[in-house]
Amino acid sequence: MSKHLHEITLPNGQKAFCHDKREAAFVYEQVKQYLKHDIQLQPGDTVFDIGANIGLFSMMAFEECKQNVHLFSFEPIPTTFQALKANITQLGSSQLTALNCGLSAEPGNMVFAYYPNLTTLSTAYYNPENTHEMHQQLKQAVLMNLEEVPDTIRDSYFLFRILRWLPVPIREIMVNWMVKNSFKKVEEINCELRTVSDILKEYNIAQIDLLKVDVEKSELAVLQGISEQDWPKIKQTVMEIHDLDGRLETIKKLLIKHGLTKITIEQEPTLQGSNVYSLYAMHA
Repeated sequence: MSKHLHEITLPNGQKAFCHDKREAAFVYEQVKQYLKHDIQLQPGDTVFDIGANIGLFSMMAFEECKQNVHLFSFEPIPTTFQALKANITQLGSSQLTALNCGLSAEPGNMVFAYYPNLTTLSTAYYNPENTHEMHQQLKQAVLMNLEEVPDTIRDSYFLFRILRWLPVPIREIMVNWMVKNSFKKVEEINCELRTVSDILKEYNIAQIDLLKVDVEKSELAVLQGISEQDWPKIKQTVMEIHDLDGRLETIKKLLIKHGLTKITIEQEPTLQGSNVYSLYAMHA
């Protein structure tokens, strides 16, 4: 599964390793959305980056905390973890820990669907019957939000530079091709799962200043892996939530129950028309 890593320069001047330069541009724009709505990081904080992918949010947190952060980055897919590990290692701090596992409600193992052409959509909730629905959601999100695509993405992906100028029928054909190519390859990979509370105990962690969760439909399971006695340790969270079966409301109620009552929910412009939301929560 080993793939060659590319070294790139991010728009902020940082060097990073990735497998796909175009996808790295998408991830870079995405992680910038996490520190909003009064979510703050300070030097000395402890941060959990759950669903770290190649680690671009971990790198941002490292700089936000003036290179003084106790950081735990989790990525279950071995190939993606290869890039994460390289990016964490290059930061050169003993306070940074990269773990090749996912977090869930219980420890164990689970088969993940890994999409080599679009690793950010790799998920433990793989159902081939739902693939068409995923195609349609992604296709509609792209078509509806072409004007919102950041320059970083346009510069890295030629199609996004020309799509706006194509006739609508041609535009739809090109987007459909792009989406189908993203899902063209899928590999089933057995990955280790642990729980938040397991990690807190193993590393003797007294507090999580920011719990960042972006795990492609596993977000509720991550929260279910926090024991009652550990909830007071969570000071802030930012999450990507797939609103399936009322999950958005379920998570909101769970957070309020445990004292994270200052909650903001929004949908990024480029995700309009999908069931994906961002949630920001902290103690009032």
